[in-house]
Amino acid sequence: MAVLPIITLHEHLLKISASALRQKSSVIDLNNSNMMGQVLSLVEDMFETMYSSPWAGVGLAAPQVGVLWRLIVIDFQNEPYVVINPRITSRSEENEVGSEVCLSLPFMTGDVQRNKSIKLEFFDLNGELHTREEEGFRAVVFQHEIDHLDGVLYVDRLVSAKKIRSIDLPSVRATRKAMKTVTPQRNQTV
Repeated sequence: MAVLPIITLHEHLLKISASALRQKSSVIDLNNSNMMGQVLSLVEDMFETMYSSPWAGVGLAAPQVGVLWRLIVIDFQNEPYVVINPRITSRSEENEVGSEVCLSLPFMTGDVQRNKSIKLEFFDLNGELHTREEEGFRAVVFQHEIDHLDGVLYVDRLVSAKKIRSIDLPSVRATRKAMKTVTPQRNQTV
């Protein structure tokens, strides 16, 4: 396994369209054994990268490490998911606003409105289709990471651009440490 560099942008660079973070990702061909071998290797590296980040991320999308595939890794407190070709099939009409941060936008946080619950479909590494209903923090994480696959960053969905705030690494680490014993909240890095 390898720790991969995470593509990061700073506030003045958020509109650069050439970045992998601003491009739509390609569907993974689950029947292509060569591609799936590459996916397996990438998944291992993505988990290692996410776990090694000082920002204590919960999810990481392939574009964040420069690979334009519809692939996400997520770990909800030792409950890891490999999410291939995800698709949100329905969204609740009810929304909630909460703070989001991102491994690709370190030192920044902002308030984003998201659907409170979603239904989604995705494949795992074995090519098995999963249908899930998620709500609250989990729904937010899936929406945030799926946005990455479509070239969308949470700053594109800010409730108010004036509400973007700076954060520091010790604050994120302290929050992460405190959250290991409680249900994840919206201010955890996704």
